[in-house]
Amino acid sequence: MPPRPRGVDAHYAIAAVAVTVLINRRKDLKLIPGLLHPNGGKTKKMLIGTGGIFVFEQVVRKALAKAGIKLPSSLVSMVLAFILLKAYESSNGKEEADKAADYFGPAVEHLGKWMPLYLAPPLIVLPNALSEVKGAAMWARLGGVHVVGWALSILSTAAVAKATQNASDASKPPGAGGEVSTGGFAEAVPAEPVGGVQDAAAVGDMSGEGAGCDTSAAATGEEGGAKVKSKEEKAADMRKAWAVITAATYALLPWCEEGPAAVSTTVLSLLHANALPPGVKKILHPLVVCSLITGGASYGLGAARDLPLKAALEGYFPKAGMVSGGAGDLFFGVLNASCCALGFRMFYNRDILSKNLRPLLASTLWSSMTSLFGTAAAAGAVGLTPRLSMTLTQRSVMSSLGIPAASLLGGNPALAVASILVTGVYGASVGTAVLDAMGVGSDNLVPRGIAMGASAHSIGTAALMEREPEAAAVASVALCLAGIFHTAVCAAPPAQRLLRVLALDR
Repeated sequence: MPPRPRGVDAHYAIAAVAVTVLINRRKDLKLIPGLLHPNGGKTKKMLIGTGGIFVFEQVVRKALAKAGIKLPSSLVSMVLAFILLKAYESSNGKEEADKAADYFGPAVEHLGKWMPLYLAPPLIVLPNALSEVKGAAMWARLGGVHVVGWALSILSTAAVAKATQNASDASKPPGAGGEVSTGGFAEAVPAEPVGGVQDAAAVGDMSGEGAGCDTSAAATGEEGGAKVKSKEEKAADMRKAWAVITAATYALLPWCEEGPAAVSTTVLSLLHANALPPGVKKILHPLVVCSLITGGASYGLGAARDLPLKAALEGYFPKAGMVSGGAGDLFFGVLNASCCALGFRMFYNRDILSKNLRPLLASTLWSSMTSLFGTAAAAGAVGLTPRLSMTLTQRSVMSSLGIPAASLLGGNPALAVASILVTGVYGASVGTAVLDAMGVGSDNLVPRGIAMGASAHSIGTAALMEREPEAAAVASVALCLAGIFHTAVCAAPPAQRLLRVLALDR
């Protein structure tokens, strides 16, 4: 009789526990169809729009590869989407352009709200990358450059934004400049959420509105004789439905691959992480919680087959493509489409861009260039390795662009995501207090929004949303512009050579 494969006995034990969970939660089976509630056609639009954005980004990717252009397809597709919408507006008028852009609204919202799933894989395999940072001294240098760099970024960007806006306003007739409009779909679409209470310049979080859930009502009430569930109740139903799905995937472990279990674990852990109290989420970001839980589950599944941690995590995210890779590859493969959707968000906020063009362009260019080249120089000066230096240069750009930019420079994408996340936490925690201290208060909403968006990307932007939505709208445009400048420069060979010289990679 041939020996039983490693892990079979453990898989049967796990499956037995999962079946018990399924039996106990059998009443929640009826909640699963609600994950794709019709929503008056919103789900259909979301699926069609998401597919269209994904295919558009893939076409751009193949065209760039065929032409030998090494710009990230995520960046090019984002900018191209904005340009195409503006061209359509010029030829067909604002009303028709708004209709075209709004058709993709459910898809843009969906891709934004679920972006934590697409960002999680590099963080989940982060333990495999931490071996590059050796010794307490190296950690201290890395942390010092990170903290000082962020502080200088937010302070200098705010100063440039304020000076540029004052100069711009002085050259215009009274009332002609410095206006901010947050009307239209921009108020409903996140800039680049990364989970929980700090989800970008947006209204809402992932709690119950993603994946086609019904979002027609925000409060419990009566509609047509039936109770309308509140947002919190919908979020709880979504968690229950995914708990059943997750239990089912674990129950099937003895007869199928571990991929379905890894996929459902990632989704469920993020949903529960988003349900943590706001105070907890400010300290322990939902994306971190999701990564820890999923990484632990991956290690457990690997240990059942006598795999070490490194091999187990590589099994989750082997970087082999969406079709033949692991669960991490499936999620990560959608990240570029989410970045492409930023072009639509830029279009939704085009009034803000046009009315504040000069301070936005000047400040985001300043912020991205000083953050990029200044960080490389500082990291090289304190003795960080060139690879760590290139990784750290991504600290103030949104994750969806920082990952390809880190790869362009030879950095470590997993460490880059961690660095970006830490920067966002700085911005969300103390960014507004720092701006208040330097005299850029809430009455200076354009410089304030630019400084937060350009220095602390989406998480810092989200910190403005509750009390300063107009500044948050400015920040959502600023983080996109800063990301465009940053990534475009990272793709330029002369800039790459200069960055390596600054990092002392000679």
